[in-house]
Amino acid sequence: MKNSFLLLVFSILFLNACSENVSAADQLKKDCENGITESCLVGEWHLMGLYDVNYQGDYTDYLFPPYSPPSVLTFNKDNTFEYQFSSTYSDKACPAPQGGNWSLNGKVLVLSPRRGDCIPTGDIKLVPSITRTDYLDLNDRPFHDTEIYQVGFNKKMVEIYQRQ
Repeated sequence: MKNSFLLLVFSILFLNACSENVSAADQLKKDCENGITESCLVGEWHLMGLYDVNYQGDYTDYLFPPYSPPSVLTFNKDNTFEYQFSSTYSDKACPAPQGGNWSLNGKVLVLSPRRGDCIPTGDIKLVPSITRTDYLDLNDRPFHDTEIYQVGFNKKMVEIYQRQ
């Protein structure tokens, strides 16, 4: 009887421990569901392309196909970032990663490039959004602002990235 009781107690404890295990993907989804957080941004993001956005906020045209390999934006836990332009990116000679520091002030992401021949120095302030925890819309084009000038029908183009 005593052994049966102990077995029951251990079984209940084991089942409770298993039910509380949250996968990393589920935790990330939970962290990101209420908007941008530092934990949402940390990681590697691959450029999906540049999109034309109309005045209603709808993505209307896919203007800039991703390079292969894609350009990569990495947010590190130590609040540094790196941007590696694709090796097939012909408009700029950017072999080394560009980078700097990043911070999140409320909903505003501040990129402070400290080195780079291909991105401007000085603070870049963005109000990004994350959808489905795996797509990052910078709501601007800070890394690809020169190669497509007034190509889109609308006045705003944005860079979209996918989490890897």
